Amino acid sequence: MGKPDWSNMHTVAEIGTPVYVDEFLGGWVPGKVTGYTPDGEVLVTASADRPGYKRGTEFPARPNAVTPRKHRYLKGGKYYVRGSWEFAGLPAEHQPRWASPDDM
Repeated sequence: MGKPDWSNMHTVAEIGTPVYVDEFLGGWVPGKVTGYTPDGEVLVTASADRPGYKRGTEFPARPNAVTPRKHRYLKGGKYYVRGSWEFAGLPAEHQPRWASPDDM
């Protein structure tokens, strides 16, 4: 499998995209994007039980805390997040600040 080219990796996350939500002190919560709130949050349905989250529960998360799964990798016992992404259907003012590949 070779090393990914992170400099060109850009994802447009749509409804159903597998993601991880970074919950401070709670760790990474795996889930899928299920929609958006009027306040600019991403609705995620948890796909596994984690402290404070039950599998199948839908919860809102700030876009900066939601990472598509293919952008997170393990190397030397540490997790890293690389590349850029944006959310289809989320207004531009609520997109993560690194959403544009030109900003990398």
